Amino acid sequence: AWDHLITQLSGRVLLTQTELRAPQLSLQIDEQPATATAAWTMSDPPHLNASLTLPKSRVTLESTVRPNELVIERAHLALPQSEVDLSGTYGRTSEQPSQFAARGVVELSELTQLPFLPLPALESWRLKGRAEFEAQFRGHLTRWTQGAIRGRLRAEQLSVREIPVEQLSGECEQQAGT
Repeated sequence: AWDHLITQLSGRVLLTQTELRAPQLSLQIDEQPATATAAWTMSDPPHLNASLTLPKSRVTLESTVRPNELVIERAHLALPQSEVDLSGTYGRTSEQPSQFAARGVVELSELTQLPFLPLPALESWRLKGRAEFEAQFRGHLTRWTQGAIRGRLRAEQLSVREIPVEQLSGECEQQAGT
């Protein structure tokens, strides 16, 4: 659920027979300045492209809206030292499973600064260092523990609670239903 306060929203919204477009919106989200763009193309199927820029992050989305799923051609998160790409399908009904693939390079200290996704439990770990990752998920998000999950992580050098770790490589897998 979205529980963030949006204030000071201003900008233009353009409507034609084939498109609803907001070329540049200014707003504040939880008292942080932000800019956003959005374009909803009323084709068959409809397309939604959007971006949100905050002081220390940018999120973009290129997607197609189908009756039972949102097809994410590309979602991109950029932080000062991290880049993450995601693609896949989000099941819009309880019967429709989701499927995602993500990959990127993450500065681990930025995990506690993700926009709209607080992870306070990670703060005490004092993670630092850059890690490359790939991850896949297939299943229902509300029952993610029963989904299929695969992940791979690689880092040349990082630290956990100021303990150095070098040449880390790891994989994990959870088969559906186990």
